[in-house]
Amino acid sequence: MKLRPIIVLSFVILFIVFTTVQTGYAALKDERIVDGGDFFTAEEEQRLHELFDNQSIDFFLETIPGLNGRKIADYADDALKPLPTESVLILLAEEEREVYIWTVSEKIDEALVAHAGENPYEKIIESTFIPLAQEGDFIGGIEAVVKEVGEAVDEAASAPAPSPATTEERAVAADPEYHPAEAVLALMILTFPIWVVVGYQWYRIAKERRRFQQLCDEWKVFERSLYAPFNEVDDRVRLSKGKTAETWIEIRDRLGSLIEETKAYRGTLHYPIRPFKGKQINQMLMDIHFRVEEAKEDLADLESKINDLRETEKAVTADLQHERDRLDSVYKHLVSWQTEKGWPLSQLESRYEEAKTRLEQAESFDHSLDYLSAARNTEEAREQINQLLKETDTIKEREEAVDLLDETLRKSRSQVEEQVKRERLLLVDANPYEPLQSAESLISNIRQLFIQGDVAGFKKQYTAFLQLLENGQQEVDQLVKLRDETIKEVEKIRSSLPGQDKLDPSFHEQLDRLQQRFTASHWEDLPDRFERVKRASLQIEEQLFQVEGDLAHEVQQYHRAGNRMAEIKQLHRQVEQDYRDCFGRYDHLQEQSTRIQKTVRQAAEQVDRLIQKMNEERLSVESITHTMERIQEQLRFIESRWSQSPLDLNDLEHVEEQVRQDIDHVRQEVEKRLQQKKQVTADLNKLQQHFRNTERKLSGSFTANSYRRDFQRLVETVQTSMNRGLFDQAESDIRIGYDTIREMEREYRETQRQQQHHQPYTGGHHIRSGVSASLRNLSSGGGIASNKSKGGGLHRGGASKRSGSGKSAKPKGGGSSWGGSSKRSSSGRSSKPKGGGAKW
Repeated sequence: MKLRPIIVLSFVILFIVFTTVQTGYAALKDERIVDGGDFFTAEEEQRLHELFDNQSIDFFLETIPGLNGRKIADYADDALKPLPTESVLILLAEEEREVYIWTVSEKIDEALVAHAGENPYEKIIESTFIPLAQEGDFIGGIEAVVKEVGEAVDEAASAPAPSPATTEERAVAADPEYHPAEAVLALMILTFPIWVVVGYQWYRIAKERRRFQQLCDEWKVFERSLYAPFNEVDDRVRLSKGKTAETWIEIRDRLGSLIEETKAYRGTLHYPIRPFKGKQINQMLMDIHFRVEEAKEDLADLESKINDLRETEKAVTADLQHERDRLDSVYKHLVSWQTEKGWPLSQLESRYEEAKTRLEQAESFDHSLDYLSAARNTEEAREQINQLLKETDTIKEREEAVDLLDETLRKSRSQVEEQVKRERLLLVDANPYEPLQSAESLISNIRQLFIQGDVAGFKKQYTAFLQLLENGQQEVDQLVKLRDETIKEVEKIRSSLPGQDKLDPSFHEQLDRLQQRFTASHWEDLPDRFERVKRASLQIEEQLFQVEGDLAHEVQQYHRAGNRMAEIKQLHRQVEQDYRDCFGRYDHLQEQSTRIQKTVRQAAEQVDRLIQKMNEERLSVESITHTMERIQEQLRFIESRWSQSPLDLNDLEHVEEQVRQDIDHVRQEVEKRLQQKKQVTADLNKLQQHFRNTERKLSGSFTANSYRRDFQRLVETVQTSMNRGLFDQAESDIRIGYDTIREMEREYRETQRQQQHHQPYTGGHHIRSGVSASLRNLSSGGGIASNKSKGGGLHRGGASKRSGSGKSAKPKGGGSSWGGSSKRSSSGRSSKPKGGGAKW
């Protein structure tokens, strides 16, 4: 069982019990007056607070705007529930003009009955509050009620009481709040933390001793578990040799040290009884636990090494036998090739002897019980045997290929000769037989390496032999391919060259069209380009004849023809580019002019749409008037230049770009103005709605009526600014409108406050004059100074929420209106609520 959360919870409950009453009572004292009906000023509320502080019982005062159809007795009953028992609530309803006094205290009720007789609440209200309330003196009426009720309670408290008969009754008489059961409970509550603390310390010490004993037992078990592996390792030290013995000795020494450390540490363990030192004891127990875990980890590491040595001992003998069998298979192949084939295989035999020696060393270590050295030598012998097996497999695979080296060379030579004969090649600038001759010179060396068992050298030479055979065949294939591709390219270029007899007439016809339609800046470079086309065409013709000569059957200079063809193709690409420029310039300029015409038409349509949009939205944008005039002037310039010849498209493109930029500027400005207009319109609608809501709230007062004309002039001023495009000025005027509404509300509140105290209101003239001055300056963005009303921070709304606890006794009280007939509920004073009210 965990007691710490229970102890914490106990202290929290005690803290709540001792602080709730104090905080609740303090909160109630701060909210004794809730002026929701706005009856009193801040100074008057302060007077009432001072009066309530001087009374022997608690008074609470609440005013509300209206009951919303409820009975005042029901409302008072709900408001009184959270209040203290010995308290009195006074409730005023402004709209119904009713007053009510309410209490749940039997003591106060009896004192009032003794003071005023039957229906004391109505009598007190009618004699004290009603006369003053009808004259508007609400503060005086409340003071009279409080003094009357307070005097009645004080008279009842000062009257002599009958002598109590018993000791308990005398104690109760001396202290009305005295309760024996409560005193006993208070004593139990005060001593409960002490018993909890003592009990917890006893429980903690017992729990810590059990944990300490568990850790000591754990150390004992761990110490016993060390002796079995130590004895086993000590036996193996005597039986092993070499590297294995050294490893066993190291493990034995570490186990011995661990045993000595465990004995020494366990002898230092003892439990000190230290009350209120739980943190230090817990730290000590944690240190002991961590030492046990560290020792267990050390033992686990040593046991892992012991297991590894056991596995090595078991595996090394089996591995030695397996590697011996593999080495014997290599030896069988070696002896077979030497006896049957007569191959010396000296290098293969040398590597076999090295692997055999390494394996014999491993067997020697195994016999001497040095298993670690045996395992290391067995691994090295395994790698050597693996390489021997790979080499023997290569010899078996390539044995037939070595015997057929001459036949392979003969077949490759026959294929080359057959292709040369079929293609009728003279081989003037190529010799495919040279790689074949080099391959032939390698055959004897390949065979010598093979029979000596030099597998690595054999594989390298054999690969080079096959590559040379492939190179001879590729030489013939590439030569045939070069010849065929060169012939195709000659035919293609010759067919694409323009005829010299038709070039001049076609070009002069094209040039005449350009001169008639466009300025010289668009075609003055074409004559030089045309001359370059003619010269390059003649040069290509000459070189094509040379290439055809190289390709002739009796010449067959295919490589030289290919090199010349590469130069011809580069020159031909330049001729094609110049030719397209000379004979396609007119079409290109026509497409350019058509694009400019299309762009100009689109620009004119955009200008028309912008003007139409500005007219529809009634926008007056003076800042873009100059830009619109420039756009129209540029469009007229382009239209006038179009009918003239020759055309300068560069000049027209420059003007077109300027028109595009101006239109973008105009479009952005129009969108900006539309957004401003939309925002100002929305702000104006909000302002008008706000004024209408305020006007409805202040309906019937001279304040709203007097401000209506000024506000209408303000709205007209904002609309005028919007029509003129002065949106910043319109926003400024809207802010003035909000200032005007705030001034209207302040003036209304001040008027109402003065009327409640029957004092003439004198501040309206100054407020109205300030508003009028601001409205006269609306066009210049003037504002209205707002004078904030001062007050004491009154609570608005219905019944307030108070902290506290409800009482079991039923509320009692009575009420009346200040100035008319009163309404009463049932007459039972002790069990049912009383109240009444009327209009004054």
